Amino acid sequence: MGRTADVGKADRNLVLGQWAFRNRIINGDFSIWQRATSFSDPETASYTADKWKIHYDGTGAFNVSRVASSNPEGGYAIKWDQTGAVTGGTYRSIKQPMESVRTLSGRRATISFKAKANGFVSLPVYISQVFGTGGSPSSTVDTLAGTVNLTGTLASYSITFDVPSISGKTIGSNLDDYLAMTFNLPTSGTFDMTVEEVQVEEGEHDTIFESRPRAIELILCQRYYEVGSVGMTAYNSAGAAASAYQPFAVKKRITPAAVSVTPTSNVNTSGTAAAAVDAATFYHYATWGSAGQGSYGATFAASADL
Repeated sequence: MGRTADVGKADRNLVLGQWAFRNRIINGDFSIWQRATSFSDPETASYTADKWKIHYDGTGAFNVSRVASSNPEGGYAIKWDQTGAVTGGTYRSIKQPMESVRTLSGRRATISFKAKANGFVSLPVYISQVFGTGGSPSSTVDTLAGTVNLTGTLASYSITFDVPSISGKTIGSNLDDYLAMTFNLPTSGTFDMTVEEVQVEEGEHDTIFESRPRAIELILCQRYYEVGSVGMTAYNSAGAAASAYQPFAVKKRITPAAVSVTPTSNVNTSGTAAAAVDAATFYHYATWGSAGQGSYGATFAASADL
């Protein structure tokens, strides 16, 4: 149901203790955008804001971007702007995979968020229990948590629902199982939607949005995705490679399959690249053109996202 005020939330928080990390969503305030802050026609199954993934089929130009939130203390929201009419579409969605399909299994939970939209009204919100890959995992279980009716004015919404138990289910062996919360968008026409302060928590009531320090939110995001800089200056033989090991800022969920690099400078060097050693460490390297001093610099990106 829709709400326009937070009356009663403060009292509930006193009763519940307003414990830390009750929000199972990471980056629910859309403060972290390590990849970019605006995406024009991004590929399906790609990430935009950290931890937020888009899925779609069909055609029709659209943009996903960071916009200012309604929070007077500052903050951000995510906006999907469908500028071209959708044709041939059967699904369009924004979702967050929450690590481990065991999350909230068999418990009552509440989703809360603020949103507004133009061009459509009905917004179905789904919970999906994905059992991963490897071995013979159970099939995905999709549950409609509820549907809210949006307007062109920002308002608060909450949905309370029961998360199905995974008792008797088989989880895959590749450590890629998860619980996903998904906003299902229209599959035709043009529209736009803005969402902020998304929270998923255990219990029958929505509590005030848990605004964690931005440094903590970044650390939570970096378990799944990290960008940074590397470089080296050294003396080396002609045609020889030199490498250096470097820890990730945060140990990753799993060993990243790849660490991509974008060279920013090369002096007497070429072939700058990087690779993960394990979930905590990677190495970067380049090849010297001639004997003597050389250097390189690069940015890197490592992903262990679900």
